[in-house]
Amino acid sequence: MTLPTNSAVTKAISDPHSKRYVDLARFLTEFQYPVSLELSKYIGKRAYENNSCDPLEFFCVLTTKVYSTIIPKGDTSVLTRFLLDEKAEFKDKVSRLISSAKGWETGKVNDEGLARSIETFCRETTSVRLPVASFFLRMLVPRKFGTLDKRVTRALKSLGFQGIKDIPDKEKSIEEYLRKYSGFDYLEYNTLLTEIGKQYSVPSEAGGRRALYPSEVDMALYTYDKIGNSSLVPPMQGSLDEGRREKIDALMTIVKEIVNDVIDLSKEPWASKNKDENEVLWSKRLRGSGIKLMSGMRKLAEEGNLEGMLSFYINSLASERGTRVGKTLKDRGKKSLESEYAKVIKIYYGH
Repeated sequence: MTLPTNSAVTKAISDPHSKRYVDLARFLTEFQYPVSLELSKYIGKRAYENNSCDPLEFFCVLTTKVYSTIIPKGDTSVLTRFLLDEKAEFKDKVSRLISSAKGWETGKVNDEGLARSIETFCRETTSVRLPVASFFLRMLVPRKFGTLDKRVTRALKSLGFQGIKDIPDKEKSIEEYLRKYSGFDYLEYNTLLTEIGKQYSVPSEAGGRRALYPSEVDMALYTYDKIGNSSLVPPMQGSLDEGRREKIDALMTIVKEIVNDVIDLSKEPWASKNKDENEVLWSKRLRGSGIKLMSGMRKLAEEGNLEGMLSFYINSLASERGTRVGKTLKDRGKKSLESEYAKVIKIYYGH
């Protein structure tokens, strides 16, 4: 990662007087997850103390991490494969990873050593890739590790951080996966979360204040990406009020271009013959998405609600429907919420 450049971004988003300020401590308090993290936290603490855990304990961690991706599709095969494949030898695998994490925590193991241990664990363990391995590390040592997550990487990119790599698709072979995103890449990502956390403070359990842990930064950024409300980008003084109408008009121009591409795509022959994963014809899916985006943004534009427009845009981008439609548009070289996001941010902030 290009940390020298990112230090400037970190400073900008953590400065309450900056137009780019994001109150991560507030987003942390609004964090919600599809399932409770309490069991995973308990297992992480127990595994750290015992230097191991059995397959059934780790299964609870795995389920928590992949819940939101497998339940909507009704495909629990990833969990079934883990239970069928991982036997008694799993304890040795996870013990080696825990020992390496402890060594890294105390300075006895360097980044390269921990990165190799993480990759080895992913290679040897069924259904485990870096997001799950990082989630387990986060439960072991929340003061030192954050979770590798697509929402968090998307949030970092949207804030202007450079060098943020995309997380590979799960269907890639493990070797191809690790070539695209290595254990060392995760540690660089974790370093960035740590550096961001140092710029914020929350009440300490022992009294006083402390920096945000990387595990808390990942939850705050997860929420930042997920909820997209007006607190995401607080109303600004001066420059935001000046030229507000021009900014609203410029945003609507972008939205119209996206919707035109969506509607054009819905008229193509393939869209009337093929269905998405929810058995909805793509012609209907695309048309409905375009109409919803246009009507929502137009209403906010008429109200002069610039902050609400950005909120609605981000919510649409992060939604399950927005993700599906966005990928389809991208695959066909069309404009999408994601492809035009940088332009929207530039217009909003006026830079």
